[in-house]
Amino acid sequence: MEKPITVLAAGQEPAREAVREALEGLPLRILQAASWRAALRAARAEKPDAIFLDLDLAGGRAIRRFGRIPVIALGPDAPANPAARRGFRDRVAPPFRPADLARSLARCLAPAPARETA
Repeated sequence: MEKPITVLAAGQEPAREAVREALEGLPLRILQAASWRAALRAARAEKPDAIFLDLDLAGGRAIRRFGRIPVIALGPDAPANPAARRGFRDRVAPPFRPADLARSLARCLAPAPARETA
């Protein structure tokens, strides 16, 4: 039996709920974390395949603490938000539409294209 894809939605309740509602019809296991510490604990314990991280929760914290897990930023990409580009694999801006979240997740989980060797 194949292991289901596990996604961690971390952040303020509106962002977490948007991810859960948008992805609940897909064959995924969706975890939630309301704080930075809870997100780190869940990432270590559950080893999710991807993390949706609310920029309000991330602040200036080091995304690299999640290791090799792809992290998708949830929030606006604005000059006032310096964390908006730092270390994230992708970003989804509000309003969080199901198709946008699903596309972002698919991009992050897609295998890297094979490189040609000379």
